[in-house]
Amino acid sequence: MSITISSPNMEDTETLYGKYIEIPGNEGASFDDFYEFLSVESAGRQLFLEEYCTYEFIEVENTVVLKFSVKV
Repeated sequence: MSITISSPNMEDTETLYGKYIEIPGNEGASFDDFYEFLSVESAGRQLFLEEYCTYEFIEVENTVVLKFSVKV
């Protein structure tokens, strides 16, 4: 099953990427690395999303959409 990442605006995506590269070990991570991190189910992804986002996963046929917005 493929995953699509969705947010209401690019600013939220950039903010979340900024949070991601602040995590020790991710300082040199590219945006592609960040996208892959969000695309693969893991305990680390779950903790990251719970810390920084409101989010939901929506199944649409053979695709899962991760829809998020940054917590204020």
